[in-house]
Amino acid sequence: MSISRDTFDPAKNYKRIRYHQDRDLLDSELNEQQELINLERRKIADILFKEGSILSGLDVTVLDNVLTLTPGMVYIDGHVEAVAGATLTYDPATTSGADYVYAELLKYNYGYTQDPSLINPATGEPTAEREKWVLALKTTDTTGLTLPNNVTERKVVPIYKFDRETGDVTATVQEKSNLYLRDLLGTLPGSRITVSSITEDQLSFAAAEGLNSLLQNLAERTFDQAGSYLVSGFDSFIGSVDDTDVEVITNAGRAYIQGFRHQRDLPTSTLVPKSVAIKSVRGEQKTYNISQRRYPVNSTPLKETTQVEAIVEMTANVTRGSVGGGEDLLDPNPVVDILEVSQGATIFQEGIDWQQSGNHVDWIGSGNEPAIGTTYTVRWTYTKQMIKGEDYVDGGWFGITAHPTAGTYHYVVTAFDGSGETAFNSGSVLLRMTLAGEMNRLSWLPVNGANGYRVYRATTNGSRTDFQRIKELGSEAISYIDDAVDEPVASNPPASTSAAVSMSTTQIELGNLNVVNFGRGALGDEPVNGSNCSIDYDYFLGRKDIIYATTREIKRLEGAPADFPKLPIVPEDTLGLCSIDCPPNSTDMTIRNFGLTRITMDQIHDIIKDVEDLKYNDAQYQMNNELQNRDAQSKKGIYSDDFSNTAQSDIYHAEWDARVNELGKFASPDRSAISTALEVDSGSSDASFFGSLALLPGNETVLVEQNDWSEERNINPYAVFDKPPAMLQITPNLGRRGQTGIAVTGINFTPSKSGIVLRCDGQVMASNLISDEAGRVSASFTIPTNARNGNRIVEMADGVYSARASLQI
Repeated sequence: MSISRDTFDPAKNYKRIRYHQDRDLLDSELNEQQELINLERRKIADILFKEGSILSGLDVTVLDNVLTLTPGMVYIDGHVEAVAGATLTYDPATTSGADYVYAELLKYNYGYTQDPSLINPATGEPTAEREKWVLALKTTDTTGLTLPNNVTERKVVPIYKFDRETGDVTATVQEKSNLYLRDLLGTLPGSRITVSSITEDQLSFAAAEGLNSLLQNLAERTFDQAGSYLVSGFDSFIGSVDDTDVEVITNAGRAYIQGFRHQRDLPTSTLVPKSVAIKSVRGEQKTYNISQRRYPVNSTPLKETTQVEAIVEMTANVTRGSVGGGEDLLDPNPVVDILEVSQGATIFQEGIDWQQSGNHVDWIGSGNEPAIGTTYTVRWTYTKQMIKGEDYVDGGWFGITAHPTAGTYHYVVTAFDGSGETAFNSGSVLLRMTLAGEMNRLSWLPVNGANGYRVYRATTNGSRTDFQRIKELGSEAISYIDDAVDEPVASNPPASTSAAVSMSTTQIELGNLNVVNFGRGALGDEPVNGSNCSIDYDYFLGRKDIIYATTREIKRLEGAPADFPKLPIVPEDTLGLCSIDCPPNSTDMTIRNFGLTRITMDQIHDIIKDVEDLKYNDAQYQMNNELQNRDAQSKKGIYSDDFSNTAQSDIYHAEWDARVNELGKFASPDRSAISTALEVDSGSSDASFFGSLALLPGNETVLVEQNDWSEERNINPYAVFDKPPAMLQITPNLGRRGQTGIAVTGINFTPSKSGIVLRCDGQVMASNLISDEAGRVSASFTIPTNARNGNRIVEMADGVYSARASLQI
């Protein structure tokens, strides 16, 4: 392309070019003239249309990851251009985010090589070149790619958004024009537009635009008046559950969101993944006790320990160095303390013969020391990075080398006293499938008179002799945890008994796995008794999610994992349906439906009536309180006297002749009571006598009998409200298992009621609580060690009323 120069500059605001007969006509001037015309035309076009707007056609059909588009017209770079239809394929693995449909404009420079007609037939010379526009639909933005041959410019605009999560396709430009009808007011010469002046398509377009505007205005008015609310349905519940996900099913229903109706005739399923986010703890301290091998971590549930550091004891022979009075290195190290240095029967004295210098035995030189090149024995402690699977494990030792394998284990627990041991009973055998790293917890009720208990284990339940004793416990024991550390002895449960006691019922369950277990010292290194151990570990965090509705979809909003997770904020312009409590690393999820239903006018009238009744009762109560020590008066036209005294009576009035019974709280004429015994001739009377009562004969006649009733109604006009519901308050409302004490206060229970039961996470904490005369109950308990993590229920029930409170464990 041979162009002398480009003189077009829109900043100069030139409007036309004037040619002169005595001046040469340059190619740059002709090209500039075209650019001036295009600029003015584009100014008008840009007012009418928005860049990337679809003016006609380009209808989309969606099939999985493939979009099929029909031919159509788009506005691009100041021109209305036709674009051919296309079938576009996107990555099928993408299931979130958005892809786009792009319109690519390529501006080609065409000469006689591309178009042979661009030749002067008279001279055979090439004529002026042409600029040709070619549009195509693309799946990606090609702006940064290398220009093809003969292309001088490329322009790319997105025209559709493809939501990969929902499959919805929406135009990127919703309002196609920059010009609104209000901008045309006063610009038309007539007062109306005649039908003959517009086309049918224009009328349809105007009607659709007007309808959309009307619907939007109505929706905004509805939302302003009532907000977003639920009409019916849309309650959620737990569906199917697998190892990693929980299906939350939201029922069909109807709601109004931002003024628009959202109705679904079929349930919607949402997969909620369990919460597996983790948090790390570094340097948690535990003091090792030689009588205890399992140490619970403070934050649970435990995922895994990453490092356990402990002080262990080491005894080894050391070769004396080649220099008298020198130092000998102790390995392994770092050394904490040197306990003893000896050679044969000779024990060297610290401070006289040797001293500790870091990781060395430092021979002082002035005292005794081993001969150079000889070996001597040193016993010392050092800090060791404990080895998992050798020195310790997370949880239990089942499935670890030199320990019982994972599998099904059978257990029997017997009791013994001074006379003997309870006999083997095949009906009391317990079993549990034990996985690697698990523990089995056995528990029983205490047996009165027992001196202790014996625990037997077997891999099969063929006969009594299959069971071998693994532990003997004292009389105070009510549980035993088999972590595969205690070794069995050759002792079977007896076939018969001479004991005077009977074994209680035994239960088996999974033991607490949130522990660091140091196991048997003979198989690995054991921490020094009384020393501190440092534990690094990761534990799982819980989460709270929300199911919410937009004007078109049901979606899930995932909350942030935390020790005490909070609900995420419901997105703006949506309606929250329910919350999902996702415990850490568990599919045991719970749902709380919000139920944000609209309040009807009938409900508002009921509330107003209740408020009026409340005001009336309050007025009566206030008036009765004030009547004791003031003159009689009326309130709201009602005169009130409780007859508890004569404070409101004018007892000095000349016509006063009455008495006030302060005990019975009634007023009556002043008279003297005279007791007269009732004399009855029982022989001649047909009355029935019951003690001091004389009942006249009569026949009972049923006047009206109604076997079916439609509602229960309190006919006492002074009892405006029913008994308030029982309520429960707990302090604090969060804590740790086996550590935190909880104070419980209940109100509005049955007065003076005994046998009230208190439960935490389904376990009985107290079973014989007693309420006072006002129905108040007080109690306390410590969170059970086997309570489940998460949001759990504390419940109190007296057989008539019950109340619940939430406890975060």
